[in-house]
Amino acid sequence: MTISCLTAFRTGKDRPPLFVTPGMHGDTTFAALLARHLPADQPIYGFSAPGLDGREPPLDTMGGLARRYAAEVLQVPAPHGVILVGFCAGGHIAIPLSLLLAKCGVPVRHLFLIDTPRKMPPGQLEQLADEQVAIAARRLVTHPELTRHFSGGAAIVRAYTDALMRHRSERYRGDVTILASGEWRPLIVNEDFGWPGWLAANTRIRTVAPTREDLLTAGLPEVAQIIADFATEASKERATRRPIKPGKLKPVTANLPSRS
Repeated sequence: MTISCLTAFRTGKDRPPLFVTPGMHGDTTFAALLARHLPADQPIYGFSAPGLDGREPPLDTMGGLARRYAAEVLQVPAPHGVILVGFCAGGHIAIPLSLLLAKCGVPVRHLFLIDTPRKMPPGQLEQLADEQVAIAARRLVTHPELTRHFSGGAAIVRAYTDALMRHRSERYRGDVTILASGEWRPLIVNEDFGWPGWLAANTRIRTVAPTREDLLTAGLPEVAQIIADFATEASKERATRRPIKPGKLKPVTANLPSRS
């Protein structure tokens, strides 16, 4: 039996649902924080990484995670499309997820990348992974009550790192907004490590906080407001778009490009 990786923080039918892909720790923390600042009628779902609770081995490819998540998205009624939010490394899952959903007949109305560079300079990813593995292990020591849900945390960070090191970015021409911290923006706009030339020319980038920590605290209301404003406009357009009939959705059998 497949274990669900999807947590519904809020459901509803009047606005396109948000689906949040997680960062290196593979948990739903960012989705939970974001949900607190969104309108009460905004549906939002957060993915966790398979294996976070230790009940199954982690997936170590972005394409594999995207296929697993796509199967869950297709179970949620979304006749007028969805909005994807990729937090940090989760942006590299959100892009192939968007491509796969399109192949399955589900329109992605918008993709938000939150502090996601295209890749990192040599050695920096490995250093970051070592730091995050230590954080994941320390969390279980200081909070042993979390073991039931996060026993696979260190393995998830390592699997994410392996996936990122092998991952080859796909050019994406859908609608994208990048919400960045000042700390990570230089890498995000860098010609070698950022997104220039890889995303559509009309991609918007906005700095919402000086550091990643600030983005997750004082900057989060602005992040939520930007996303909510787009969801509001998308919900107003619903009447002009022909809804998708769930019975006509294609099964999740489409292959992602081999470079994923």
